[in-house]
Amino acid sequence: MTTSEDAFESRLRDVTSEADAVPEHVIADAKSLFALRSLDSELAELVADSWVDEPAVLTRALVADVRMLSFVCGDITIELDVDTDPVTGRVRIHGVAVGAAGEVVVVLTGHRLTVVLEDGHFDLELPTGGPLRLELTRPDGGRVTTAWITV
Repeated sequence: MTTSEDAFESRLRDVTSEADAVPEHVIADAKSLFALRSLDSELAELVADSWVDEPAVLTRALVADVRMLSFVCGDITIELDVDTDPVTGRVRIHGVAVGAAGEVVVVLTGHRLTVVLEDGHFDLELPTGGPLRLELTRPDGGRVTTAWITV
């Protein structure tokens, strides 16, 4: 395109957006649909939580200040050790994801973090605790999501 055509196209876009703006309810609906983009994910079931389970249910030795969580979905197992610093409030998460590939997406309130899986392990540090869930990918491309937990 020439410069005059580019300018004409730009002006045409401006006039169209002013005269026929996208209604707010359409934008709100689009944002709601975006939240459903992982609806086809399988839900990994929380099978163990050291905060609520009896010590006999846990498969690992109980460490006083470390919360241990286990999720299972078919051939994927996710083990988390969550350690909160009592002074700073920082949360350290060490995870093992057996049967997953690539990366782990940590969904927090308002944003997402991507952590690379290295030989099935990942580590993450958060400035504070709060609700989160994990999204993982199977080697065949299928998606697995944990339930929301609060750390």
